[in-house]
Amino acid sequence: MQRLVRGAATAALALMVAGCSSSGPTATSTQGGAVTSAPTTSAPGVTDGGSSGATTAPSPGPTSTTPTSPTPTIHVDQSTPEAAMSGWLTALLAGDSSTVCGLMAVNGTAIEDLPDAKEQCAQAVTPMLVQLKSVKDMFKGLKVQGAKVQGDTATFDTAKTTPDLAAGIIKNLKAVKLKGKWYITQG
Repeated sequence: MQRLVRGAATAALALMVAGCSSSGPTATSTQGGAVTSAPTTSAPGVTDGGSSGATTAPSPGPTSTTPTSPTPTIHVDQSTPEAAMSGWLTALLAGDSSTVCGLMAVNGTAIEDLPDAKEQCAQAVTPMLVQLKSVKDMFKGLKVQGAKVQGDTATFDTAKTTPDLAAGIIKNLKAVKLKGKWYITQG
C-alpha cells in the first residue's frame, strides 16, 4: 500500500511542479460556459501593482471555478529547507493550493513573484490536491530532516523523514533560497 501511495503521490507532485512551471503570462477564465485566455490582470477590483495603476472591473456574469472546500491557509516557516518542505507537504496533503503554490519556485523565481502565476498554479493543482487529501492520515507527524545544503540550494535525496514514506516523495525535489526564504522546486 505504501509503495502505491508513494508512486501516486510522486507522480502527482511531478505533474504539479511541471504544471506550475509552465504558468505563462496569460490567465484563463470561464464565463457563461466559455473559456477565454487573456493577458494577465489582477484579481477583480484590485490594483495591479504596476506603474499604470490600472484595476480590473468585477466580472459582469457568473464565474465557474473548481469547487473546493474551504481550507485554512497554513502558515509555513521558510527559514530552513526542511521547514519549507514540511510546510509544503503539509499544505499539499491538506489541499491548500494557495500555500502549495506560494512555496514553489520556477527557474529561480518564486511563483508568487510572477504575475498571476500563483493563482494559475492554484487552479491547476487543485484537482490533484483533492485526490491526495485521501492519504493525508498516512503522513501524521510529518518531519523532514537532513537536507543537503550547498549555498542557496538544498537537495532531499538523503533526507530522513517521518513517516519514511515521505522520503520517496521528496527525494527528487530540491529547495532554493530566494530573498532569504526557501522555496520548493524541481530536482
